[in-house]
Amino acid sequence: MRTVFGFIERILSRNNAFFKVIAYVQNNQLIEVEDHYIDFPNNGKVFFYNITDNAYVGKLGFYTLSESSTFDDDLPTSSKYVVSTEQNNLGYFEIVEANYSFLNHQREILTMLQDGMAKTHQFSSKVFLLTTDDFLIGPFSTKLNNKNQWIAEFNDSGLLEVRKNSVNFIKHFDINWGIERYFTSFATTNTPVEHYLDCSTNERIVRDALKILREEKKIQEVSRKVITLLGDLVNETPAEVRKNRISRAYELLQSYLVSDEDIDKLDSELLQYEPVVRKVNIKLAEELEKAKKKLEYEHKKIINETNQLTSRKEKLQTEIKKLEENRKSSENGLKKADEALQQKIKDMQENVYQTFLNLLPSLNLPTEQPGTSSIVTNTQNSQWFVRENEKEIAIQDVGDLIGKITANLEQINVKEEDAKFIALIAIGAMLFRKPLIIKGENSFDIAQTLGWTVAGNDHITIFPDIKGYSNEVLVSCFQSYKRFDSLKSLHVSNIEASSAELYIPSFINYWGISTNPTYPDLLILSVKSMDELSESFLNQLKYAPIIDTGKMAIKGRVRSARLQGAISFGYTCAEAVIGNTELISKKSNAYKEFKNVLEEIIGMDAQKIKNEFNEWFCLLEASSYSEEEINKWVLRTFLYNYIESEQFNNIAEELMVEQVLNF
Repeated sequence: MRTVFGFIERILSRNNAFFKVIAYVQNNQLIEVEDHYIDFPNNGKVFFYNITDNAYVGKLGFYTLSESSTFDDDLPTSSKYVVSTEQNNLGYFEIVEANYSFLNHQREILTMLQDGMAKTHQFSSKVFLLTTDDFLIGPFSTKLNNKNQWIAEFNDSGLLEVRKNSVNFIKHFDINWGIERYFTSFATTNTPVEHYLDCSTNERIVRDALKILREEKKIQEVSRKVITLLGDLVNETPAEVRKNRISRAYELLQSYLVSDEDIDKLDSELLQYEPVVRKVNIKLAEELEKAKKKLEYEHKKIINETNQLTSRKEKLQTEIKKLEENRKSSENGLKKADEALQQKIKDMQENVYQTFLNLLPSLNLPTEQPGTSSIVTNTQNSQWFVRENEKEIAIQDVGDLIGKITANLEQINVKEEDAKFIALIAIGAMLFRKPLIIKGENSFDIAQTLGWTVAGNDHITIFPDIKGYSNEVLVSCFQSYKRFDSLKSLHVSNIEASSAELYIPSFINYWGISTNPTYPDLLILSVKSMDELSESFLNQLKYAPIIDTGKMAIKGRVRSARLQGAISFGYTCAEAVIGNTELISKKSNAYKEFKNVLEEIIGMDAQKIKNEFNEWFCLLEASSYSEEEINKWVLRTFLYNYIESEQFNNIAEELMVEQVLNF
């Protein structure tokens, strides 16, 4: 572990940031970093986890570093070190250059410290003033005067220490202010003091001198008491400063000292003159007017604050009323949902055996070739499913299938780039036996177009009834498939409006491993709003691909395209797609960085990442997508709906993918 001095360069999120090291701390001295990329691979900086609430870009400080357990030398954004703890027992001073010599321009330096220095940036520590003859004056605190200039804050003694410069400075270009800044450690104050700069005001010097002179006047001579008082005045000041103060007091008093008798006489004479009285009255009227305006301003300010508080109160009351209405609405919705659930549980309890059968896919479905007379006798009348009877064309291979899907989607106004990607995801869903979820207002049209293109008339559309849906009824519909050597498609529509959400996961589990030739090769679930699906349902289907159709302007295009004969119904040999390993035979270059980012940000197990995403990366990269395009598609298709927004944004930033959802 090493202690370093540096600053927060970039805040990635509410909890994470990049930290740039300026110097190492060695024997209480600051040692400048010569080459950041050698000392801190791979990016010249370190990662800062769990930053404090008061962190901001440019904040300076001392921290302890430790080596990162997730460092990857091949990953450009990976950091070898991470910030461990902040060191509050260490400190630093900032160096400000002055265009004056200490030995020749003390009055000018004092005027600059008292009257103000131009503000070029925000000081975060005490300051040393560096003179042209290489003296360090300070350290001292600073504050802004009414002209927005920096002035020094002096202690009770009014003295600033002066040292000959014998330390190394650490320089840092502050990009936030556009200036070069210089720093030194607290160890600078351990060097010997050679001089003092007396910053006492003229008022203080004259006041102390008058106090002594009044005592002297009482005793009419420079006695031991006067000597004692003078000693009390300067006994804590260095001899050099003491001499200068007495000299300054003498000069001031010599120019302005007047006897008490003369002052009393002058007062009595001046107050008898009308011009003086008039002048006094004018001055008094001015002061009264100032006081009146100040009172009016304060009164107006209080009225404004009262109005603002009243407005804020009314706004809060409105918000509380709205929240109360939302709460009541939510309670009513929850009550209705609970009533529906209780009714469903009651129905299940009344026929436990039948409910158990409905939760499982039928394992006794006959496997005879088309034309058999086997019938599932308990198919419920409330189930509505549709199978088309249109003219079909044969699709020879995967490339031809991707082209046909893309062309059909373009016929309903889907952009070519989106259409090709949807085609690849559909191919992957069949290859990897994954359900394909399509969401948004246009989800039904996209799902139908996919099914017709892949399986032609062997595409079945299911509209689950709220009460009558079961897996047994679903499986019974597969008897309508006519060609078992070609791809088959199933579309379950609007599952959020039915009890299908309860049964579908168990069917998918069995479908994912089943070799039954009567089962569909492509399973599509369409849903208009993901918000209406339960979190439990999404967790069971985690990382299944989700296509968002919300921004695709295709409403009404499917019907007109079919009427014009623009939609091609196709049937494809199952062997051309299922088990086709050529599509994923090459390794993906983009997958490795994606895996590292998921491990670092959401702590996902490496084997889990491989099982869920590796083959998808291979499929997309084989289709000539760039690394950025692949990351964009994977993020919005496989992660956006399954992880928290903050984690999602952190992953997108690490992969340098901008506007992930802008399509």
